[in-house]
Amino acid sequence: GHTIKSIRWDGVMAIWSAPFGKWPTEHNIKRDRNTSSEQNLAEMRIRRVRDKAQRALWDKNLPLDPFEHHAYRNALMLTNLQTAEPLMGRTPFQEYEHKNPARALMRTRPFGIIAYYLPPNKTKHDKAQPYVYLGLDRLSSANYFLYNPKTDRITTTNAAKFLDTILHKDWWHNLQDGQDLNYSAGEYHELEDEDENLNFDNQEDEILLTPVTSDNEDSTNENSDTSEDEA
Repeated sequence: GHTIKSIRWDGVMAIWSAPFGKWPTEHNIKRDRNTSSEQNLAEMRIRRVRDKAQRALWDKNLPLDPFEHHAYRNALMLTNLQTAEPLMGRTPFQEYEHKNPARALMRTRPFGIIAYYLPPNKTKHDKAQPYVYLGLDRLSSANYFLYNPKTDRITTTNAAKFLDTILHKDWWHNLQDGQDLNYSAGEYHELEDEDENLNFDNQEDEILLTPVTSDNEDSTNENSDTSEDEA
């Protein structure tokens, strides 16, 4: 039969571990590093996915539990929606599904933003509850994955209202405790209606959020009032 003369590796330190290193030494097997292997290309992609997932968690001040694996899942989906040079400018989603990725691209949102969702068993007089956006269920259907912090369950829906604004660093703990999210001062974006069929007919049912103003703004308003009185 055939015998192993050498092992090609891409630099992973596990191959130099004591349990494995003893075996090739006893069998006179060389360990050659191959810098042009396909495994090196995979390691680069894995590193990019890891960086995307960790950056998404850091940006939204989200804990690893229970969001880490959802962040990696969302990063992989975004990678499949990006054009690739070996595919002549096409995306992996196009090659695999033979569909246009435009709808999935339009429905993607930043990982971890607040999504207000009204379940179908509720009436229009009920207020929508805050969820956390985890990504899309599938790229072909492009439905939203929403995490309920009170029940620890994931809801799949095609309609929600998103709020992408600057949040307090402890917003996640406030949301778990049922307290106010405590929005910090910063750029404020109005709620965006993603679907005309979403049950928010009554204006009183919509959740209105106002960013916290700074002390400088208050002092500016006071100075303008006094100047008017003197005039």
